[in-house]
Amino acid sequence: MSQAVPAARAPAAEAVVLDLASDALDRLYARLPVSPWVVGVGIFTALAALYVLATAITGELAEFLARNTSLLTDRNARLGLLLPILIAYIPTAQRVLALASRRHLATLAGGRTGPTPAPLGSRGLVMALFVLFVPLTAFFVDRDTLLYFRAGYWSAATSSNWLLGGLFCLVFARFGHATLSWSRAFTRAAPPAEQIDLFDRDWLAPFASQGLLCALLWLAIPTIFALNVGDAPFAVLALPLTLGCIAVGWAALWLPTSGVRHSLVEAKRDELARVHRALKGDRGALRALAVAPREPEPSLTDLIAYERFIRELPTTPFDQGNRIRFLLYLALPLGSWLGGALVERAIGLFLD
Repeated sequence: MSQAVPAARAPAAEAVVLDLASDALDRLYARLPVSPWVVGVGIFTALAALYVLATAITGELAEFLARNTSLLTDRNARLGLLLPILIAYIPTAQRVLALASRRHLATLAGGRTGPTPAPLGSRGLVMALFVLFVPLTAFFVDRDTLLYFRAGYWSAATSSNWLLGGLFCLVFARFGHATLSWSRAFTRAAPPAEQIDLFDRDWLAPFASQGLLCALLWLAIPTIFALNVGDAPFAVLALPLTLGCIAVGWAALWLPTSGVRHSLVEAKRDELARVHRALKGDRGALRALAVAPREPEPSLTDLIAYERFIRELPTTPFDQGNRIRFLLYLALPLGSWLGGALVERAIGLFLD
């Protein structure tokens, strides 16, 4: 322990900078000199404008306005608003995650960047598989299979929602793939146990920040989707989506810190072993302790107190404040479900 170096300068952190700028969306966000959220608003505006234009050309927009129906109570209109929001939000969240990840990894590497490792698995295959959720969702919502062959079903609004649903599945799978890839990078960024200073926990902040940001970005998805809770079939769909996002959010919280937690456990175990040997009179073990340079030499009472201190050290980068924040993030989908149901009920009473 006396030879430990600050973990922020650990060589292991130098070779984990990940760059997923490999498609048109990534390049769009990277090249525009504005905040990713501004780009997201632009994507939403473009998609919503195209949706309105398509329904206006076919006369469906005029029919909707003539009915004086709320956006939340009309399924096509609600999806025409909700899906562009999600399609714009998810790649924006992915860009925000990429920027934060590079910043956190650079901090861990002492400001240096290293070679770019390959991303995890085949993103194209994952995205293609997720597109299958579009027909599965449609058949779950409208279980009458003959409905899709009836005249008038494939209106501009319905066709647009099918297309938007496919885009949503693509960006959703893409975001999940990127999240796991960045998480793997942080797992590899953990310094080895022999380089960890158990007395300094400030260097753990990038790991905790990365996990909390991932969780927040993922839990926002079911929070937005909760606009559907007033529509019974979609409310049922919201449950697996919420559970899935919570699972990914939990994994995104756990995976980036798994490597450093393992290193902390090893460092703590090794230091405890040295303390135990020092208590038995091993002078070499005593000189290797982190408290060995102190004067006077640690007494038996000091070693017993130090052993208790090391044993009680946490082996996670999350403090109490981080845990409370994560619990608050978990409450977001539940709160949006409740709020969406109340709004839907109020609109129904008003229209009745």
